[in-house]
This record gives sequence, structure tokens and C-alpha cells, in this order.
Amino acid sequence: MDLSDVQREVLLRHGVRLAPDDPAMVVVTINELMLAKALDRIEKVKAPIAEEDLNRLSAVAARGASQHAMRLARSANRLTITFGLLGGLALLVAAYGIGSWLGWHSGFNEGNRLGIAANTALAALPSEDAAVWARLIRDNPTMAQAMQSCLKNTGTQDGRAMCSLPVWVEPLPSPGR
Repeated sequence: MDLSDVQREVLLRHGVRLAPDDPAMVVVTINELMLAKALDRIEKVKAPIAEEDLNRLSAVAARGASQHAMRLARSANRLTITFGLLGGLALLVAAYGIGSWLGWHSGFNEGNRLGIAANTALAALPSEDAAVWARLIRDNPTMAQAMQSCLKNTGTQDGRAMCSLPVWVEPLPSPGR
């Protein structure tokens, strides 16, 4: 707005003529400058975001999204690895338990248990005696078989039942002899 327009408007409304150096004219000029600055700021705020600022904002958002995605992937990977390891461990424990149970109940490891017991007993003996006992164990049938054979030929002595267990001192002959 031009100052002459202000002077004309004041004259028309109030019937007062204002001089260019009148304090009211100074106030009008200051108000006009302040209003112009405020309108300029409003226009800047309403203006679209500059391309450079928009690129910077989108780069920051993309970086944040990629970091968030990486954190999610890492946590998913850790969870998958943990469940995989726990599942594998559970399968191993189950397989060991089932195998042990089946072996125990089928008698598959019966000889192994007897072998461990015999080895433990033999370890307590002097070496010459241990070697003799080991040879006798190897060359003779199991105790269950020997007892069955013995019970077929029982006798009595002093009022008690007795039998003789045969003890072989040589290994079994080979099938071709």
C-alpha cells in the first residue's frame, strides 16, 4: 500500500490531512513493513519443500527403515537358529533314549554288560590269574547255558542238591574239524 493512499483514506474517513512526516505516517510505515515480513514468512511456510530437503528427508527415512529391517532379520535369524539347535538336541536325546531302551529290552547289549562286568572283575586280579580267567570265560558257554546243563545231572550230598559244571580249558574246535 502506498503512503499517498493512506493519506487519502485518512482524509476521506476522518477529514484530517496527514503530512508525510506525521508520527501516524511513521506508525503506518512500520506496520506495513511488519505485515510484509509476516506475509513473506507465511508464503515461505506454504511453499513446497525444496527438492534438496526432500531428498535428504527421504534418504534419512530409507536409512532408518533399512536399519529397522536389519534388526528384524537378525532377531528372526537368532530365533530360527535357537529353535533349530533345540530341535536337533531334542531329536538326539530322543534317538539316544529310544535306542538305549530298544537295545536294553531286546537283550542286544547283554553280552556287552557281561563283558564290562567280567573286565571289571578281571582288572582286580593279578595279571596271570586275570589271563587264565579271561581264557576260561572265552572258551566256555554262558553261565545260563552251563546251569541248564548242570541241572539235568543233579545229585545230592549232605542232603543238598549239587551238580558239576563242565569247564572247558581249550577253545571250541573250528566247524571244519
